[in-house]
Amino acid sequence: MATETRIALNSANRGSGRFCNRFFRNMMAHILAEKNGLPMNYHDHNKMKALGLDLHENGLDKDTSVDPIVINDGNFMKHILDENPLPTNIRIDPECSYCQTRDFALYMREYFIKHKWFDAVLNRNKFKERYKNNEDIYIHVRLGDVAQFNPGFEYYDLCLSKIIEYRDKTASTQSLKRAFISSDSIHDPLCRQLIEKYGLVELSTDEIDTILFASTSRYVVLSNGTFSWLIGFLGVFSQVFYPKIYQLDGFWHGDIFVFPHWTEVAWKKSI
Repeated sequence: MATETRIALNSANRGSGRFCNRFFRNMMAHILAEKNGLPMNYHDHNKMKALGLDLHENGLDKDTSVDPIVINDGNFMKHILDENPLPTNIRIDPECSYCQTRDFALYMREYFIKHKWFDAVLNRNKFKERYKNNEDIYIHVRLGDVAQFNPGFEYYDLCLSKIIEYRDKTASTQSLKRAFISSDSIHDPLCRQLIEKYGLVELSTDEIDTILFASTSRYVVLSNGTFSWLIGFLGVFSQVFYPKIYQLDGFWHGDIFVFPHWTEVAWKKSI
């Protein structure tokens, strides 16, 4: 055990993926650390705090003469649900701890409700005055290195046309009725076509402010991926739309678009 280091023991500070992949890993680590009184390090801890999330940090190491339990995608939910405390420290496997499962997504929502974490995000959000005070639409277009999985223009066009039709019939004439777009490939022809047709406003800011602002919008149209998912997850007053996933095999993220209060949009025939 002399070779163990803090970065490897009781730490979520390793592993691939960008911030929203790390969000899932951090939340898993937080829940296990809090439950078992363990110290814990996190990847992008400052960004988690910027969202309004206070992760569990302080605790006591278990007996370091005993091998730690390796946490991975195959066993993390078992340890989260186990009523018995962990007998040892943990080592999170950075190669297979993405935690992007249906069960964990649903568990996290219940956790956020039970522990009033949604309230914490709402109260600390720098854009909180927008909650329930706009009729804005926000759409996210994930392209980049996974453009082949994007549902395409027809999906966004369908969502926007239906939302605008409904909004024009129901919203107060005094309400803000803007439409925003952000993307990792904002100059892609798909984004330019949507911007031109609907007069969308480009939301150009960092990832945390994008999440915080977008999640205050009345209508949120998601792409695939964890970044989109997190915007919808934190959009507690938003009507959230997401593209139907016809086949998870080969996708770069797990089965996380699972909330029944979100609206699934079928954009092509099943394959």
